[in-house]
Amino acid sequence: MSKRENTATLYLYVKEYVMKLLVSGKYPPNTKLPTEFELMKKLNVGRATVREALTRLENEGFIYKRQGIGTFVAENSEFSIHPFASFSYTAHSLGFNDTITVLKEESFKVDKNNHELLERWDIGVGGMTAYRARIIENAPVAIDTVYILEIANNIIGKDFSFGEPIDEKFNKTMKSKIDHLATDVYKRKPTEEEAKLLKMSTDEDVVEIRRWMYSTSICSMPVAFTHIVINSRMFKLQKDFRLTK
Repeated sequence: MSKRENTATLYLYVKEYVMKLLVSGKYPPNTKLPTEFELMKKLNVGRATVREALTRLENEGFIYKRQGIGTFVAENSEFSIHPFASFSYTAHSLGFNDTITVLKEESFKVDKNNHELLERWDIGVGGMTAYRARIIENAPVAIDTVYILEIANNIIGKDFSFGEPIDEKFNKTMKSKIDHLATDVYKRKPTEEEAKLLKMSTDEDVVEIRRWMYSTSICSMPVAFTHIVINSRMFKLQKDFRLTK
């Protein structure tokens, strides 16, 4: 994050910094945030700038203040679901840059053991798959498993790296534009493995997204499938859409 040159909007620089602390999970609900002085020193800004940023965050319900004690992370019992095309798009819309860490990459084939998840593909078809972590501010906030049908994988090229967003790679390939997305979104509790990887409690919520990607110029079947599990901290920073408990 680069420091803003326009002093009139310098508070946005501070606001984005604090929001990144929230989404990283370093400060769970009801824990105390850095003091105004600590933020001033860390970000090299004045007290008025810090107070403006904190006031806006308080008005938006992300934090609360205790007179004479400090500023704390607010408890948010509901969060929003943004009808987004990709995780990176959502992260960027919040002012964050995410990085992708590939944990495992291998070939796959649809069989009776995975057909319930890969239900839109016939048994016997296959391609390449990768298990990945999505990182913001050195903290994993999502994990996903990406499957690319063999015919699509051949078209987008052998140079494709699972360390880049799939949507962008498809859209850069003229013959394989994604022209349809089918997405199911669920709110649930994480499994123990998911909670461990995302460094969260099993009492918190995750958003599970199952997204099928179609490119009718290639074939009538989906060309790719993404199964992604996102820590709800991401969605607590959005205010336009709500999915209540």
